[in-house]
Amino acid sequence: MRLPANLGSRAGAGAPRARLSIPGLIARASKLAGDDGGFTIVEVIVATVILTVGLLTTFLMLNIALHSSADVRQHENGVALARQVAEDARSIPYSQLSSATITSTLQGYPGLANTSTGSNWTVKRAGYTYTITDGLTGISDPKDTSGATDVKQFTVNVNWTTFTGASRTYSESAIISRAGQDPGLQASNLQLASPSCATAGVQSSSCPTSAVITSSGITSLQFSVTAPSGTQNVVWFLNGVKQTSWSGSAPGSGTTWTSNSWSLSGVSDGTYTVGAAAEDSSGIDGPGVTMTVRLIRNVPSAPTVTGYGFNSNLPNGPSSVAEFQWNANPENNIVGYRIYYNTSTGGQTLVCQTSLSTSYQSCGTNAWCLSTTQCIDLSPPSTLSLFRTYTVKALYYDANNNLQEGTGQDVTLALGAPLAPLAPASVSLGVQVQPDDSAILTWTPSTSVVSFYRIYRDGNSYTNRYDTVSASSCSLTSCTYHDTNRTGPHSYYISAVGGTTPGANMAESSLVGPVSG
Repeated sequence: MRLPANLGSRAGAGAPRARLSIPGLIARASKLAGDDGGFTIVEVIVATVILTVGLLTTFLMLNIALHSSADVRQHENGVALARQVAEDARSIPYSQLSSATITSTLQGYPGLANTSTGSNWTVKRAGYTYTITDGLTGISDPKDTSGATDVKQFTVNVNWTTFTGASRTYSESAIISRAGQDPGLQASNLQLASPSCATAGVQSSSCPTSAVITSSGITSLQFSVTAPSGTQNVVWFLNGVKQTSWSGSAPGSGTTWTSNSWSLSGVSDGTYTVGAAAEDSSGIDGPGVTMTVRLIRNVPSAPTVTGYGFNSNLPNGPSSVAEFQWNANPENNIVGYRIYYNTSTGGQTLVCQTSLSTSYQSCGTNAWCLSTTQCIDLSPPSTLSLFRTYTVKALYYDANNNLQEGTGQDVTLALGAPLAPLAPASVSLGVQVQPDDSAILTWTPSTSVVSFYRIYRDGNSYTNRYDTVSASSCSLTSCTYHDTNRTGPHSYYISAVGGTTPGANMAESSLVGPVSG
């Protein structure tokens, strides 16, 4: 920075410099902007200091504004969290509200899981960490001389720490009454009474609050439950259905009631829910208590295979496939099925596995299943092969929850490609849309021997298979199908599947359609 060129033109050499105000400095700067003499060093320093102070003040204000905004968001999330906890507490049935279990129960609700590995209950929301404490207190009405708890007060405190290190807390309370809850007396401590947990065939690990029975030598079960004073009767339930024959007599003393025997004769293996409720003098059943009973006494029976054979006319599929369908097993503990191909070496190759929890599935590498009990082997042996036997088995879980196979059913496909039936008469295929948006399909039956008709919806590929209609349900001149699972228009195709010869009753005609509506 240059100093002014003509120092002599200024006031005396040793004279003090006149003080200039900030507007004066600005005016002087404007005047000197065109002066080759430039600014003095002092002027430059003063201007720099002013600019620096201004910028620092601006940045400080911006920083404070950002942190203030974050503090507001943190507070809003804390308030919302406290209110959610209080509302979730209100949703718990009054009879299940307990200070010993309220925290663990709430932690099982969506978004309230404990994210801490320590004893504190912490929840993270929007990047902020909150610590939750809760409590449940019983309140008695002073006018109620019985001393019973009339309402319960739930309190939740949500704590968090701000960016400045300050601690914040928001509290929310809820008064919870029996209004809208089950009235009556509360039963508890439902368990297996007979046989004892030490009996062979009773899995002791879960006994007595749940029962796993593994022996067919156990022919009946009895249960006990604790009912409070004032109970006139205990009502017993099996899978939600009242069992009047189970009702036993009142105990001679104490509060433990025991049911009459549940005979297991003719009862299928599976999982059952046993329940009990205390009934008061007014005939009102109180809140029920339940337990599970698993019967795993026998290996499931072999499935009944109703259709099996080659099909050389699979729509948009391989030129030759093997198709199978079977009835669902009568046992209640079946979870799926497997189909094996019996090889020429005496071994078995898994073709497909189905599950009750999944439908319309690719159930194997070279298989496709319309449902749990209908499957296609997309890569079968030759129709002229000497080895055309398959095995179908039901699946279940044993007492140790290991997946096991039941007894197998062998089926052998007929030799050679079966003759496909004639297609239904296409001229009569039609669809009528009903006022409820369902649709009725009608067609003239095939003149061939037919087992059933296939319905295809929204496409003419085997993956568009939708449902079946038994040929026995058709008249001599007409077949109908009512599609109630729809909310809009669809297109449909029909084919005939058939024959009655075992091992050759899955051949399919060409498709007829489409019709739309």
